[in-house]
Amino acid sequence: MSARPLGGVALFVEVMRGFMVLLGTAAGYWLARDLAPSSPSAGGIGAMLGVLIGYISGGLLGRTTDRVLGVVERRVARLPGPQLVVGALGGIAGAVAGTIITLPLLLHVRPAISIPVAGIAAWVLGALGFRIAASHSGDLFAAAGLSTRPLVRAEAFDPRDGYLLDTSALMDGRFAGLLDS
Repeated sequence: MSARPLGGVALFVEVMRGFMVLLGTAAGYWLARDLAPSSPSAGGIGAMLGVLIGYISGGLLGRTTDRVLGVVERRVARLPGPQLVVGALGGIAGAVAGTIITLPLLLHVRPAISIPVAGIAAWVLGALGFRIAASHSGDLFAAAGLSTRPLVRAEAFDPRDGYLLDTSALMDGRFAGLLDS
């Protein structure tokens, strides 16, 4: 298992909690003002309730997200590098395709409906693009004239590679033995 960066889980959870507190405060304030427009203190009470809900849900969401990211990290560590690179490019292409396909929907349908549908399309096509590209990474690398295998030689030194001749060997006359071989 890899070492965690400075701060680790606690820092990640607290940052997530902070974002959720901000979101909860704003949502509570606006929701309370819409539900009780005649009450001057409704916005403040709604904001306080939003802070409380955001603090608790932020901790839960932060820990769950950190746990899920750990699982993803372990799975990605098992993938070969070329497969990961090609899969990521396929995922990006799929997500862009999903966004382009749903662009008319985004422009002509209410955002409350079109944004989640576009998000789902981008997510699904991105995942599909990753899976297709990653499964064919060897073929895609070969089509580009690349290899997924590292260049490894059986011997560290091959005499056919040549010799490195230093100028001091020329001055001392020690290179005569090299010319005989």
